Formats: sequence, structure tokens, C-alpha cells
Amino acid sequence: MLTIFYSMAGEGRGHAARALTITEALRTRHYRLHLFAPAQAYDFLEPVYRNTEVKITQIPELVFQYTAQGRVAYLRTCLHMLHYVMTRRQRFQAVAQAFVTEQPDLVLVDFEPGLPRLANQFGVPWVSLDHQNFLRTYDLSSLPRRLRWHLGYMQLAVSLYGSRPHHRIVSSFYFPPLRPGLRAVTQVGTLFRDSVRLAKTQDAGHITVYLRRALSANVQEALRNSGRTVHVFTAQPQADENNLHFFAITPDHFIESLCQCSMLLTTAGNQLLGEALYLGKPVLVMPEPSNPEQEINGHFLHTSGGGCSVPMEQLNAQILQTFLQQAHSYRLPETERQRLDGLPKTLEVLEGILESIAHRQGKSLRLHTAYLPIADENLINQ
Repeated sequence: MLTIFYSMAGEGRGHAARALTITEALRTRHYRLHLFAPAQAYDFLEPVYRNTEVKITQIPELVFQYTAQGRVAYLRTCLHMLHYVMTRRQRFQAVAQAFVTEQPDLVLVDFEPGLPRLANQFGVPWVSLDHQNFLRTYDLSSLPRRLRWHLGYMQLAVSLYGSRPHHRIVSSFYFPPLRPGLRAVTQVGTLFRDSVRLAKTQDAGHITVYLRRALSANVQEALRNSGRTVHVFTAQPQADENNLHFFAITPDHFIESLCQCSMLLTTAGNQLLGEALYLGKPVLVMPEPSNPEQEINGHFLHTSGGGCSVPMEQLNAQILQTFLQQAHSYRLPETERQRLDGLPKTLEVLEGILESIAHRQGKSLRLHTAYLPIADENLINQ
């Protein structure tokens, strides 16, 4: 049995949701899986895999730091990164020991900088499986000049997260061409759990909101005056207020609300945008202030025809009402929605890599050439 280590970034829901999708698929193929997750991702995944054969270990996190107004605090972020680098060796001793005792055959990495370095140190092949490498692999010449200006330092930042991957799988809800001359890169759509892939959708009339931090005053006022029931999912839930109902971020409850909403209002994270578009839900995004990656996602959402992007500080009741009135026009055609499903291609690439590893080690490995939805309803609803 091959052993797979899988690490991920801890900021937001997207990295943990991707890891959950891949883990659910691979665990049915009889691999030994050990997840390494920072704080937010660990809190998301640990309840799912508690008392299962999937191991999960909490690791140090490297995340953006924010001001009280929700903007990226660049100086604090740099100081946080410096502290991470200076203490990384000591804080990753337990993970290094896991490399020695468990001897992984492959390491999967979703934009997390610790395990790629250990994988290179121990001579274990690793695969980057994330969204952020779109910055290094996609031809982004179609972006507006104000967004292209950010690409240089963003590409440098992504490159610092790990060097010499065996392969790069880049997951995104948009599909510009790859940069010429690249090797060992596969472009795929968004990675959906079966709870999304097999979901039945309807329009129950409410608005679903996902925000990592508390609602700003203008966003809360716009939602309060929307005339709709609003489901707000946030890491900082508060008491319900009139039409606003607040919930902690849990995988199943959130997906249930998303499948039944009239529209999604959220920041511009790639994973959630892909899920909403696949489910045929109109999306109004508010990129986090001073976060150019989310601005790029907002740009491609607009060009896809699946929604609109507005600066968070500019959202008001009129903008929200106008979007609700036009929401029917933002449903993507069925062919475009099906293209968003990147799981079959991702598993095909991973199975090919794992079979090659097994062959070199003289182990037998049955190759699964197609992804089949999990039939176990209890597993789907975990």
C-alpha cells in the first residue's frame, strides 16, 4: 500500500475543500493518507476524519495578516513570514520524523511551503495541486494593465513556496491558455466533492453569504435591506438579526444552503466560485481589499458571464438589488458548467504518477482509469 502525505494552506475554505475532495477520492483506492493542515484547515478537516483511517496532523501556518478593516497588512504579513522561516526547522521536527517513520511514497501540496522542502530533503517526489500556480503557468496577457502590474512579485512569492515539483496540477474555474514551453503541468477545473457533483439544486429564495471575517457595516446594511432571508457563513458568527441568520462554516450545512440559494455573495476565492458556477448559482463577489489574486478571480468571473465583481467597500443595497433582478442572466450554459469539473482529470494524472512509483518499487497497483462517484451515502455526507 502506497503512503501519501498531503499538506495544504490554512487560509480560507478553498484549500481545505480541495484537500477534502482529493482525500475522499483517494481513500477509496486503498492508499494510506496522512494530512498535514494548519489551523483553519485543521479545524475544517479534523472532525471529518476523527476516528477514521486517515491521519491528520496540525502544522504551523503561513497566512496573510489583516487590518481591522479587512485589508492585507503587508508589514505584519512580512514579519509573520520572517518568524515562520526562522522557526520552521524547530516547528517541523515532528513532520520530519513522520517522513522517517512512515516513509511516504508521494507528497501532495496545496500551496504550503513546509512539506515541499522536506520532500526534497528526503528524496520523495511531490506534486503541487493548487490554484495559486496559475500565476506561474497561465498566459495572463489578457488581464487589464492594472492587474498585470502585480504579476511579477506575485509570481516570485508563489515560487518561494516550493521548488522542483514532480508535476504541477493547477485547478481553476477559468481556462486561459498555458504559457508556452511548460512541461509537467496539467490544467484542470475546480475539484468538487460528491456532495457538490451529485447535488440537486433549487431556488428557495435566500441569499447565501460566505465571508472569512465579520460583515462590514455597508455589507450588513445592504443585506438587511435586500428583502430576502440571508444565510451568513463566517468564522465569526453572531446573533441572528431580523432577516440575517449567522452560521459557523461547516461543509455540509454550507453546501446545502448554496444548493438552494438564489445567489451567492462572497469574497473571490477560486474554489467557492467554481462550486457556485457548477451549481448554476449567480455570484456577486467582493475581492478582499489589497488582494490582487482575488481581483484577478473577480475579473475572470465577470468575463465568464457567471457573475459580477464589486469592491467590498462599494457594495450597497442598490447594487445588490440590481444584481438580484438580473441574476437569471448569470447562469452558465450546461457545457461550460460541466467543463468546470476538474476531478476526473486530476485523478487520472495522480493515478498515473502513483502507478509509475509503484512500478519502480515493484509493488502492484490497480489503475483506476475513470472516477466513479462514491456510492456510500454516509461517506458522501461526512
